Amino acid sequence: MQKGTLIMDDEYRRRIVSLEARMNRIEAIMQALVFRLDINPAELVPLEPAQPPMPPAIREALLAGNKIKAIKLYRVFYDVGLKEAKAAIDAM
Repeated sequence: MQKGTLIMDDEYRRRIVSLEARMNRIEAIMQALVFRLDINPAELVPLEPAQPPMPPAIREALLAGNKIKAIKLYRVFYDVGLKEAKAAIDAM
């Protein structure tokens, strides 16, 4: 097994497929509404995505002054490279 590979049982896999199907239906409905209401899609301004809450382990590492541990944890939680993790932690 590769490092970082998650084992997902059939229940979770079915749930994810179901959620993806629901999202596709919602997107289709939104596109139909935009068309029917004669809204120019270029005028729609997407909201900035809400940042997910910082995992407590990263916050605790930062509060303890352990920046290296926080960077390592950030890389694990968000599956990013060293440069991106360091930039994210530096921005906090």
